[in-house]
Amino acid sequence: MRNVGRGFALVMLLYVAGCATPSQDASQAVDATIVTLPQAVHFQSLEGADLVVEAGTYRVERAALEGLTLKAVDTTGMATVKTGQTTHDFKLRGPLALVAPEGGDTRHIALLLPSGEALDASGSLSGVQSRAASSPMISRMALQQSVQVLRPTQLTLFAMPPPDPCAGAIPPAPVMTAPILLKPLAPNLTSKQFMGQSVLPQEFGPDPIPDVVDWQPKQKVPAGRQLIIQGRSLDPARFVAKIGETVLPMATQSSSEIWLTIPADLRAVGMPLVVYHRGGTPRTLELSYEVFDPASKTTRVVPEIFSQGDLVTVCGVSVSHLRLSESVRTNAGGSGVPQYETRTLALIGTPNGQYQTYHYFDLINPIASPSGDRLTFVVGTSLYKEIFRAATPDGKAAYTDIVPDPAPSNPVTGPLSFHSETNPTNSRDVFAPNPVTWRLGGPKIAKVGMHPNTQFGLGEPFFMQPTILPNNTIYPGYGVGRMLVVEGSNLVGQYRIGTIPVPQLSLLSSDETKVGVVPPPTVFGGELCGTKNGVTGCGPTPVTVVPGPVLASLPNFPLALRVTHTINGLHLRPSGVAGLTYELSVPGLMNPSQQIAGGSAPTIGQCNMALQVLEYTDSRLQFRFGDPAGPAPNSSCMAFLANYFDATSPNRPTVFLLGKYNGKQLTVWHQQFHLTQ
Repeated sequence: MRNVGRGFALVMLLYVAGCATPSQDASQAVDATIVTLPQAVHFQSLEGADLVVEAGTYRVERAALEGLTLKAVDTTGMATVKTGQTTHDFKLRGPLALVAPEGGDTRHIALLLPSGEALDASGSLSGVQSRAASSPMISRMALQQSVQVLRPTQLTLFAMPPPDPCAGAIPPAPVMTAPILLKPLAPNLTSKQFMGQSVLPQEFGPDPIPDVVDWQPKQKVPAGRQLIIQGRSLDPARFVAKIGETVLPMATQSSSEIWLTIPADLRAVGMPLVVYHRGGTPRTLELSYEVFDPASKTTRVVPEIFSQGDLVTVCGVSVSHLRLSESVRTNAGGSGVPQYETRTLALIGTPNGQYQTYHYFDLINPIASPSGDRLTFVVGTSLYKEIFRAATPDGKAAYTDIVPDPAPSNPVTGPLSFHSETNPTNSRDVFAPNPVTWRLGGPKIAKVGMHPNTQFGLGEPFFMQPTILPNNTIYPGYGVGRMLVVEGSNLVGQYRIGTIPVPQLSLLSSDETKVGVVPPPTVFGGELCGTKNGVTGCGPTPVTVVPGPVLASLPNFPLALRVTHTINGLHLRPSGVAGLTYELSVPGLMNPSQQIAGGSAPTIGQCNMALQVLEYTDSRLQFRFGDPAGPAPNSSCMAFLANYFDATSPNRPTVFLLGKYNGKQLTVWHQQFHLTQ
């Protein structure tokens, strides 16, 4: 069964250098721009290509244009990844970098700036979703989760540190015994640094690297358990294995397999696992190894009464090593074969053979702190029950299925329980100290932005209605299906903008964390709100709607040279949004000084064919190609631009009405045409 909790814990390893106090200014604040990627992640380069950033520790800096530069801390490696812009509400003294998952294999690197701006690069572990980097969608809910699992030193960046839901509820870590250090082979020799650890120079030498072929377990091990190293021609008398500065004592040994005991009081996060023979060359098996407390324990759940879509924090010890995955039977396929999905679930209630007394519920996007002392998640929308399946006539054994409960009682109250990762049975062994309550709830809207495929990109503070053509139809181009993307949790419901209902709703994620809504033409802006289970939730900011252009009449096509052409309509110039403009464009005929082709070809101006905008108001747009007082294009011009005068040529010109905002553009309307003299 896949360990979802561990994966999210590893992703949130955020390292910082130095320390600061709340009274320090930004120049003295801790450098919180350093993050660690435990696994390679596929991002998108500034040019749109797939870019793999290898596992390692990086300093995150803002790059030119729309990007983040990741500079390796220990090497000269560097990568610049494509980002989008979002915002945050935290009061920061300096920049703060975060690494956060977003369900599945999606990973985000976000750089939060004191100005309230945030740059977000979206990537994936598999590379399948890497092109999503051009449209980052990390929501305020995900940012809040990431902040809740920051290291204490990073919280000094906050002018007003967020309240700690686990204050006083996390037991102190055990007092570790002194690490086992190797004795020098000769006296009076100074020490040196290796992998950031203080080691003695005579420990290393020119002898061969240990021939290790495997080690188990990889990535992490419970304290008090054993680590097994397998290899060829190992020398137990000289063999050394270290996690950080701690040398692991041997339990059993041979030339092909060495068993090492992990000290019961050892705790390690992100420490190197290194092996070598005394007098030989060291080998790093893993740069970031973890030793955790096998006795998972929950000490507090905040809040204890929560609704669908709420953000919940579980405090305790090794809560990052709870086994959260369960197989859920969803429905029977066309062949009658049951379909199963892997869900991340917690159990609420007391199992006693009657499914009505306990339920499972979804944990959306669980994120654990590096030390494993807290786990945050968003409460899912569904409840699940267990149903006993009796033995079938063909002799198959009886079993129990976890299935969705279509009509759960509201509320559901009882103890909250999990499996610990080290528990070999299916019994629940980690219980919250107090009962909790799950309730039906309304939409939790964290962010509203434009769909990246139908607008300039996410984050615009407005929605642009599609263009209406002279026959009163919608322009059949990029404007069709313009959609607002709503992010948050528990989002499927009835929506409105202001007082106008929004009838169309598209589910963009199966866990109800993203939905799309298409405002009707009658909407003029206002608060976006959703209602579910009688509970209403609204977005953080009102939605500004820009009426799309209404093209009441177009000029007759083809378009003659040196003749004035008119487009009549409404909203031909945008209003209400600073920085949003429209521009009439005909590629190839814009710049009078542009040469038609190489060699001795004339310019567009010499051919008297350049586009001239004569009048541009909200209700009328007049333009022409060339000056009526000038000559008609000569034979040389006609030879080079023959396609522009051919009604059947695929290379004839196109007129565009472009919307421009924040350095990007959108086609509001376009039509291909040909010219006449």
